[in-house]
Amino acid sequence: MEFLSYDLISGKHESAEKEWCPHKSLGPNAFEWHYFTAPLKGDNGHLYFLFFCDFNFNSELYRKAAMSSGDLHGSVPNDRIPIVNTVHLSDYDSGLYLNGHDTVLCKPGKLFDTEKNMLMIHDEERADSYDIRFSYKGDSVSLYAKTDIYECELSCRGASRVMWMQDTIGKEGLIREGGKTERSFYYSLPQLPFTGWIKYRDKDGKEQKVDVTGDGWIDRQWGNFMTMSWEWTSFRFNDGDRLNTYNFGNGYQVCTLQMADGKTESYPKFTVVQNGYLRTPAKTWVSWGWDYYLPLKDGYYKLVPYSDKNIILSKMNTFFEGLSTIYDKEGKVIGCAVTESMDVKLMHNGPYDKFNNFPD
Repeated sequence: MEFLSYDLISGKHESAEKEWCPHKSLGPNAFEWHYFTAPLKGDNGHLYFLFFCDFNFNSELYRKAAMSSGDLHGSVPNDRIPIVNTVHLSDYDSGLYLNGHDTVLCKPGKLFDTEKNMLMIHDEERADSYDIRFSYKGDSVSLYAKTDIYECELSCRGASRVMWMQDTIGKEGLIREGGKTERSFYYSLPQLPFTGWIKYRDKDGKEQKVDVTGDGWIDRQWGNFMTMSWEWTSFRFNDGDRLNTYNFGNGYQVCTLQMADGKTESYPKFTVVQNGYLRTPAKTWVSWGWDYYLPLKDGYYKLVPYSDKNIILSKMNTFFEGLSTIYDKEGKVIGCAVTESMDVKLMHNGPYDKFNNFPD
C-alpha cells in the first residue's frame, strides 16, 4: 500500500477519512497516532472509561527514544514499523483499573487495509491473543481490540462530523505542537454514539462480558514534533457542543470549539487553574482537578475527576488520563470531560510555578 505524504508548510490536507491512513516518515521526528476515549454505560449498571491509542514510532528519533526507554529491545528491522499500543480500562463502580502497554512490529503491507480504510495491528507471535482493527468509512467508525487488558468491539456513528483544530498559524487542521518549529495536523471526531461490548477479568480473575453504550471521541494527529508533555482536555457538553483545549509546558495553547450545528471557531488564549495534584508510581506529580476560564460559551467551568486511579504508566511517559464531571458557575452538571495531565516539572504548572494560575 502507499502511505500518505503531508505538507507542513502549506497546511493542505485531504479529507479526515483519507487521512486515517498511516503517513510516510517525513523527517527524523515524524510521529502520529489514532486515539479513542469513551465513557461506557454497561448493561450491568456500571460506568466504565476506556482508553485506546496506537503510537507510530517509525522515524529515526522516536525509534531511538523507544529503544533507550526499553520499549523496543535491540534494533528494529527495516521492514517493520513499530507500533506502541497503550490501553486502559476503568470500572468506576467496582474500583478496577487496568493498564497495558505493548509494542508490535508490523509489516508495512499489512498495517492498513485501503479498501476498508482500516488500521490493522497484529502481533504474529500472539496471533490468537492480540489483534487490533480500527476502521473509519463514511459516517461509521469501528474498533475491535483484543489485548492483554481487555477485548472490545464498538460500532460508532457520527464520523462525518469532523473538528479540525486551528491555532495562531491560521490554517485549518495545522497547529504548533508546543515548539515553534514543531507542527502537526490534527482533527477530532468528537461525537461518536456507539453500541458494542467489552470483555475483561475482574478483581477475582473472573471473565466478564458486558454490553455497553456511550459516546466516544477520536483524535487523529500526525506531523513532525518531539514535544511529549501537555495538559489536554476534551469537553463533551450535554448541549452537543464540543471543545478541545491543548496546553503546553512553554505556555503555548490551542483552543477549538465546535458547536452542535457544526460551526467551528478557534481561540488563542484561555486559563487553567490547577485545583490539586497526584503523585504517580513513577514518582512524578501531575495536575488533578481544574477550573477553566474560557473566552467562549459561559466562560467558566469546573472539572471534578471521577478517580485518582486513572494513571497510565509506561517507560516513556506517565500521565493522568481520566473522566471528569463538568460543572458550570451555578454548580449544575452540564457534561463530562476527559483530561490528560503530565509531569508538572515539564508543564511548569506545579504549586507557585509560572503556569499554575492560582487565584490571587
